[in-house]
Amino acid sequence: MDTSDNWAPNQYFPSWTDVKNKIDSNRPFTLAMLLGGTAIGRNSSYGNHVVACVGYKEDTETNQNFLILHDTWEPLQETYLAFGNWWGAMATWVRPQN
Repeated sequence: MDTSDNWAPNQYFPSWTDVKNKIDSNRPFTLAMLLGGTAIGRNSSYGNHVVACVGYKEDTETNQNFLILHDTWEPLQETYLAFGNWWGAMATWVRPQN
C-alpha cells in the first residue's frame, strides 16, 4: 500500500460543514472526544471516548445540530449528541484506496 496518499487524515475540532460533507458523501468517520458530554437519553457523559459518527440531524426548531453516533457501549442503538458538546475532538476521515 502506498502510504504517501494520506488516506486517514486527522482533523482537530472538525467543523459542522466538514461533518455534513463527509456524511453526505457516505463516509462515516471516527470521532475521538475529550470530555465528551451526555447524549440524548443517556445518564452519563462520554468523557474520553471514541465513537463512529454515522449521520447528523439539524433541528430547525431549536437551531441545534446533532451527531448520530454508534458506540461500543450500546452498539445496536444510535445516540444523538449535540455538536460541540465536548472539550476537544478529533475526527479521522478515512479515504478508501482507489
